[in-house]
Amino acid sequence: MLKGKSIFNRKARRDIKKGIVPATMTDPDLRNTYSIIGMCGISRRSTPVRFRIMEAIVDAELFAMEIEASVASRFLRAGDVLVLDNAANHSGKNNNVLEDWLWEYHRIFVLFLPARTPE
Repeated sequence: MLKGKSIFNRKARRDIKKGIVPATMTDPDLRNTYSIIGMCGISRRSTPVRFRIMEAIVDAELFAMEIEASVASRFLRAGDVLVLDNAANHSGKNNNVLEDWLWEYHRIFVLFLPARTPE
């Protein structure tokens, strides 16, 4: 039914001055997805934001590679606390050892948020 047609995004925010919801077009081919892995920090010793946008779906392996790259680039350092929600790619597959690896080898503490706590 939607094939070949553009779709309007109905969840766009209302313009606070005009009071109307802007019509934003989205790609009808929902297979073209982009993912972002983002981290923010409060330390003054490194840049406050690290992110990567990719044309792929973030799975456990890709997430682990990004954590390793964050450690290698010194965005994550000893004494840091990495706060994660309980998404499957954070603790799934071989990432169940990620928490121990970060603590034992890099002294980075991983704190998982309780389930169903968006705040």
